[in-house]
Amino acid sequence: HLLDAKYGGVILLRLGAMTLTSIGAGFIVDHEKKARQRLIELNSQLNENILEKEHYIKLAREAQENERLRISRDLHDDSLQLLATATMDIDQAIESENPEKIRKNMLRAKETLTLTSDTIRRYCEELRPILLESMGLTSAVQWLGKDLETRTRISVEFETLGEGSQIDAQD
Repeated sequence: HLLDAKYGGVILLRLGAMTLTSIGAGFIVDHEKKARQRLIELNSQLNENILEKEHYIKLAREAQENERLRISRDLHDDSLQLLATATMDIDQAIESENPEKIRKNMLRAKETLTLTSDTIRRYCEELRPILLESMGLTSAVQWLGKDLETRTRISVEFETLGEGSQIDAQD
């Protein structure tokens, strides 16, 4: 019986070790399943984020293209037409022999050219305000709002959260 007791203890120890190993393996398998599920969830979120980013990139490109179209129209409708008007006034002055009519056409052409210059300057400021580099994005947007308010008499309210930042020339 001494031999049975000796081997019985070893057998119990081995059974206990096998049970603990089995339980440990179960925990590892369960942990691995949870980790894989979490990985699948994170991968799904990443795919959603990529799709969302692609959507915003598409919207940004559309906005850029719409802005280019607007600028092109504005330049055509404002600046080029003003220059054509100034050219016609100069042509009339050249063709006229009446000094008063020449003076009147030249003054009108000068006014038109001044207006054209102001218009082009405004487009340049709208495209990349000097304030953007010198004072930051917040100040530039505030300036644009005030300028829009002045030109259109539409009330503009501007509110920021957080602190403003500087914009690099390359941005």
